[in-house]
Amino acid sequence: MGEVMHALLEYKGVSLETFQRIRLEKLEKRGGFKKRLLLKEVFEE
Repeated sequence: MGEVMHALLEYKGVSLETFQRIRLEKLEKRGGFKKRLLLKEVFEE
């Protein structure tokens, strides 16, 4: 992980372990970004 990310986590008072846990929970729930697809808008009826 880059220095910028470490600095942001430290600034926000978030441990690396907490960040990784949350990241993995979101990855499991919503999927990843490997295909680099971005949902721009959702239409509901």
